[in-house]
Amino acid sequence: NGHTPLHSAMRKDIDLESLRCLIRASPDALRCRTADGDLPLHLACLKKCSAEIVQEVAIAACCGDNSLAVVPNLAGQTPIGIAMGEFKGIYMAETAVAATFKPSQQRIFHVLSTLVKIVHYGPVKCQQHGTKALSLLKACVVLHRQNIRLDPMFIRQVIHVCPEEVKLVDEDGNCPLHIEASIPIEKMSLLDGDCTGSGHR
Repeated sequence: NGHTPLHSAMRKDIDLESLRCLIRASPDALRCRTADGDLPLHLACLKKCSAEIVQEVAIAACCGDNSLAVVPNLAGQTPIGIAMGEFKGIYMAETAVAATFKPSQQRIFHVLSTLVKIVHYGPVKCQQHGTKALSLLKACVVLHRQNIRLDPMFIRQVIHVCPEEVKLVDEDGNCPLHIEASIPIEKMSLLDGDCTGSGHR
């Protein structure tokens, strides 16, 4: 079925050093697909690996500045889409922005945050500066302009977790609100979500 040892290692309990050992032994496996078209990064998200594991695989699998987080499998799922689906499933039951994270919420929030930063800033920049040094909110609002769907509840949670990023200004003098407000009208549908929960409203 196309599984290499690296594909098979994508489990919740995979150790970071063991993962690095497998990547060093067979770096080409990062871009090998299973019979379902899954890369190891797809499986890391499907198998609910930690944010550290997802980050390690996503950065190691990069081709220059291109991220595999937006590459679809045969079912049309991208790694970032898989993580967004899990986030929505966990958070849809919540009625408001969470003051504290449950362990499952904390993991998927960090996984999705990591993928969002890698897709926006590129794996090379994330590796050079570290993902913690880069603005998550800016990455979220910019991705809306690139047809990458992020649930509004996720962005609301980002603002709650990183309120200082609302006032960060980029090299062009834009804060995240400038970027979000400048989305072309034809892309506004990207902001529409499943607004059935009071948290979304």
